[in-house]
Amino acid sequence: MQNSHVILAIDTSLGACSAALLGQGKILTQAEEPKPGNQSRLLVPMIESVLAKAGLAYKDLTAVACTIGPGGFTGIRVGLATARAIALGINQPLIGLSTLETIAFASTAQGDLLAVIDAHRGQYYAQRFRRNGVLVPQSDPLLVDAKTLPALAHGAKTVQEQPNAVSAARLAAEKWAGGERNFPATPLYIREPDAKLPAKQGLKCAG
Repeated sequence: MQNSHVILAIDTSLGACSAALLGQGKILTQAEEPKPGNQSRLLVPMIESVLAKAGLAYKDLTAVACTIGPGGFTGIRVGLATARAIALGINQPLIGLSTLETIAFASTAQGDLLAVIDAHRGQYYAQRFRRNGVLVPQSDPLLVDAKTLPALAHGAKTVQEQPNAVSAARLAAEKWAGGERNFPATPLYIREPDAKLPAKQGLKCAG
């Protein structure tokens, strides 16, 4: 994006909640609640707070960026639903970003990187990248077990940090400036939700 563009970025993918505004090529304002939970209650007031601190309104935004997963199912839904609503309301692009790519992007390391998220139950979300100035994916996002992870990490620097809206904003700006326009707008869950709907029971007619 050009320096005159303003991006609102949000992240709720891993329990924490954060929002940031990027404009004129730099972070204008940001806010974060690192403690997990209450994302549905915190996110909109946080967004309005960072807008107010920057002296901006929703109409001043030229794009909305949001991490889409993998991560926590509830957090992904909250963030993406909010981002969709804002982008639709102001008729501006929605930039969906992989949580794993956002984590890798925040690292300053060059060469081979492996972004890792603890998926619990002895499993991990992981994706390899290579940075030689520009970050380029080297694999699809994967769900692997603890035994497989070392082989996937071989020769790469492991990055396992909390994603945040600041990194998402900067990544979105770099992708847009590089000419990318086809961004995902659906959740990237990888693994099925732990909670399942009960199986439908057939109705029994009284005899």
